[in-house]
Amino acid sequence: MSFSPHEHTGVVPAQNHTPSCGNEVLSQRPPSYASHETEPLPPYAPPEYTRAARVPSTIQPATSKIPSALNGYWQWKLTRTILLGVSAEKTLFAVSTHTHVFSNRQSIVLHDGPSGKHPALATLESDITGSKRPCTITVPPHREAPSQGPVVVEFHANRERRYHREPSFSFSCIVGEGKGATEEEFEWRRSHGKEIKELDKYSSGWKLVRMSATIATHDVVALLAHNSSMSMTKAFRFALRGSGLLGIMGRDWEVVALISAVHMFNLDLQTAATVAATT
Repeated sequence: MSFSPHEHTGVVPAQNHTPSCGNEVLSQRPPSYASHETEPLPPYAPPEYTRAARVPSTIQPATSKIPSALNGYWQWKLTRTILLGVSAEKTLFAVSTHTHVFSNRQSIVLHDGPSGKHPALATLESDITGSKRPCTITVPPHREAPSQGPVVVEFHANRERRYHREPSFSFSCIVGEGKGATEEEFEWRRSHGKEIKELDKYSSGWKLVRMSATIATHDVVALLAHNSSMSMTKAFRFALRGSGLLGIMGRDWEVVALISAVHMFNLDLQTAATVAATT
C-alpha cells in the first residue's frame, strides 16, 4: 500500500524554521517611561524606636499624703503664716511659726489644712537661731496608723564636712510601712544645680539626698527652691523627686521632708536678715 505524502500520517513534517536567538527581543526598544505618571515618594518617617528614644522617661507620682509639688505663699495679714498649695487658689496646708523669747526657742507647725486653726501634721522645735542645737520633729498619731505612737525625728546640722564647704543638715527617719519599714539617713544640701533650675530657672535652694548604703548613687528625693520672680506672695517651691515620688517612703517621711524643707527656708531668711543688718 502506498501513501501519498500529502495524506495525514500523524507526523508533522519538519519545517525549515530557524530558531530565534532572542535577537528580535534585543532589537526591541524598551517602552518609554516618560508617558507614565510618576507619584511622589512618601515623606520619610523615622523608625518607631528612634522617636521613642527622644521621649524622656517620667515617673508617675504616687505619694501618700503630700502632693508631688507645692508652692509656699506669704499671707501679709498674718506674716508668720505660709500657705502651701498647688496654686494660690488651691491651698492644702498651712505653716505657722512661733517664737518663745523667754525660752530662746521657736517652733514650726505644719497644719493639715489651709489655716493655722487646723490640726498639726507635724511640729519642729529648735533654738531661736534654728541651727545651733539639734531640732526635734514630731509627727503625732494619725488615722492611717491609729495604734502607732508619735514619730520623733532628730534634725541636726553637720559641723564637719571635709570636702564640702556648704552647710548640710541630716536626719534619720523610718522609710516604708509595716514589716518592711527600715530607718534611713537623709541630708539636706545647699544646691545651685540643674535640679533646682528645673523648679526655678534663676533660683538656688536645697536638695534632700537619700544616703542609704544600698543605693549605688545617692538619690535626690526632694527639692526646695526660693522664688526668684517678682511675685510679692510666692515664697518658695517644694517638690518630691526620685523615689520620693513613688509612695514607697511612707506618709510620715513625706511629712518630715516637707516640714524640714520649711525649716531650711526659714534658716535662709534668718541668714539674709542677719547679713542685711550688718551691712
